[in-house]
Amino acid sequence: MSENKTSWTLKNTIGGLMGTMVVILIFACPALEITKIILFKLANNEIIYKNYIIEYIYFVMMITFPLGLLFSAIRNRCCNMKGLLNYIREQLFCIPFLILIVSIIYTQMTSHEIKPIPDSCPSSYPYKLSITRTACIIRLINFIIMWTFTSLLVILSIVDCFGYFPRKEKDKTIDTRLSGFFPPDRDDEMHNKGKP
Repeated sequence: MSENKTSWTLKNTIGGLMGTMVVILIFACPALEITKIILFKLANNEIIYKNYIIEYIYFVMMITFPLGLLFSAIRNRCCNMKGLLNYIREQLFCIPFLILIVSIIYTQMTSHEIKPIPDSCPSSYPYKLSITRTACIIRLINFIIMWTFTSLLVILSIVDCFGYFPRKEKDKTIDTRLSGFFPPDRDDEMHNKGKP
């Protein structure tokens, strides 16, 4: 009994840490993106947007998470971890893979936006404007946070799919959890008509 309780406590602790990281990243992604957009506009003599549409698509997509969290907190009139984990769990089905696709497209379309400035934003590079290096660093941090968030969401969705999140329903296997997504086999006469 003690070993089972320790396992449950470990799951809760890991789930709480992962949930906290996700919440921090949920707010960091749109904040960094809007900061990047503003700084790029201020440094427009040296950095020119080539694909600003993807910037706004990514921003709109990322801002839905904190707005959803705030709406969920207001709707539930509380900000407890259980409600937060339930909200995140509800979002974990297709959104991580959509974000993965958008992140890949975003990375591909914005990978050359600061050329000839190196991606590492070295202080030894002769920037024309001092704000350009700041914009470069924010861009780099934005990429790191975006891919951390995307990776964490994909990992969490896989972990949740296999039932490793702490939950009250015991003995829910992947088959029983996915059964709601797939219709049962049909054995009615219409389906079997014409088959030997």
